[in-house]
Amino acid sequence: MHEAMVRILKDERGHLRNLFNQAPGFVAVLTGPEFVFEMANEAYYQLVGHREIIGKRVWDALPEVRRQGFEERLQQVYTTGEPWRTYGMPLTLQRLSDGPLEQRYIDLSYQAYRAEDGSMLGLATPARLARLIATHLLHHIEKRARLGWHQPPPRKHRPPGHLRQRPFW
Repeated sequence: MHEAMVRILKDERGHLRNLFNQAPGFVAVLTGPEFVFEMANEAYYQLVGHREIIGKRVWDALPEVRRQGFEERLQQVYTTGEPWRTYGMPLTLQRLSDGPLEQRYIDLSYQAYRAEDGSMLGLATPARLARLIATHLLHHIEKRARLGWHQPPPRKHRPPGHLRQRPFW
C-alpha cells in the first residue's frame, strides 16, 4: 500500500511539473524574503537567456534587473500578501552573457503563496510578453524615423481610368 501511494504521488508530481513547464507564459517561483528562484518554466528560461537561476537570489541571477522597479514590488507583495499586476512594463535583460541589453515589455503579476498554516513561503511570478505585435511594429517605426524614412512607401501605380479593366458582370 505504501509503495503504491509513493508511486501515485511521484506520478502526480511529475504531471504537475510537466504542466508547469509547458505553461504558455513565463512563470517562476521565488522563496523567502531573499527571493530565491525555486522553479522556473521553459518560457521563463527563454526570456532570461537560459542562464543558471535555480537556487540563486533574483538580484544575483539577474543583476541587470536590479533598480528597474521590481525590488519594491516584490517586497511589498511578500510583506502584505496582496497581489500586484502591471501591463506593458519595460524590462531590460541581457539574454546572452556577452550580448547587448535588450528591452522587452511584459505583463507581470506577483502572487504570494502561503503554507497551510498561513505563513508566507514566497511568490509566484507569472508573466507574458505584452502587446508583442504592437511593440514590434513600434520598433520598426522608430527605426524608420531614425534612418530618415519619413515618407510613406510609394503607392502602387494605377493606370488611368479608361485603361483599367472593367468587371464583365
